[in-house]
Amino acid sequence: RDSRTVRGSQLCLLIGLLGMECASEALAARRHGAGHEHAEHAMAIARVTGFALALGLVIPGLDNAGHVGGTVSGALCGWVADATAQRKAPRKL
Repeated sequence: RDSRTVRGSQLCLLIGLLGMECASEALAARRHGAGHEHAEHAMAIARVTGFALALGLVIPGLDNAGHVGGTVSGALCGWVADATAQRKAPRKL
C-alpha cells in the first residue's frame, strides 16, 4: 500500500466528520433560528470543508471523489444522528 493512500483515507474520514458536524449544527440552527450560534458554527464548518475541497482541485494526487463522498456520507450520518436524538429527547410541555 502506498502511504499517500493511507493519508488520503484519513483525510476523507476527517472530511466526513466535518460533514457530520456541519449537518448537525445546521439542523440545530434550523430549530433555534438563523441568528443562533449553531448557524455560525455550521457556516464555519462549511467553509473549512469547502477549503478542503478546493485543495483537492489544486494539489495533484488528492482525490476529490473521496472528499465529496466523505462530506455527503458524514452529512447523512449527522442528519440521522440528529433525528434520532430529537426523537429520544423528552418533549417540553
